[in-house]
Amino acid sequence: IGSTNVICIDKTGTLTKNEMTVKQIYISNYIINVTGSGYSKSGSFLVNNNHYKSNELELLLKTGILCNNADVDFEKNKIVGDPTEAALVVSAVKYGISNNIKAKLTRTKEIPFQSETKYMVTVNKEGNKKFVYPSEKGVEGYKLPDGSEVLGVQPNIQIESDGIIKYKENSIS
Repeated sequence: IGSTNVICIDKTGTLTKNEMTVKQIYISNYIINVTGSGYSKSGSFLVNNNHYKSNELELLLKTGILCNNADVDFEKNKIVGDPTEAALVVSAVKYGISNNIKAKLTRTKEIPFQSETKYMVTVNKEGNKKFVYPSEKGVEGYKLPDGSEVLGVQPNIQIESDGIIKYKENSIS
């Protein structure tokens, strides 16, 4: 310990409990405080101590639950998968989005997150409809190989007739 310069202590439970919690979200020029902790479904979304709801926030939270490979068992307070992804599932459920949305909007394609690409994409389909719900997550402002940027839930992917996922060119203005 004589040659140690920095000692890091985890007081949030990330290491000791394998648990993370979404505490703030920035969207539509608002900083939204998210109350509650751990894998509890109880919590609120507040701006200046007032409850906040918006279509943009709902779309962001749906993207967080669909573009995700974690499962949360709320009754046992346990997760299967990455704690960061579990925190996204919990935040969506706190907002009122059903954890069963993955069953309703079945995943048909996935480009998994990789540290080299810094993004993940899922394509979800509702029932027999040909409607496809694209979701992506990644580092904000990161340039994809085709030059387009990852900016939250911008629908800048295109599904070819053969099911191949491609990024639309010049889709972000």
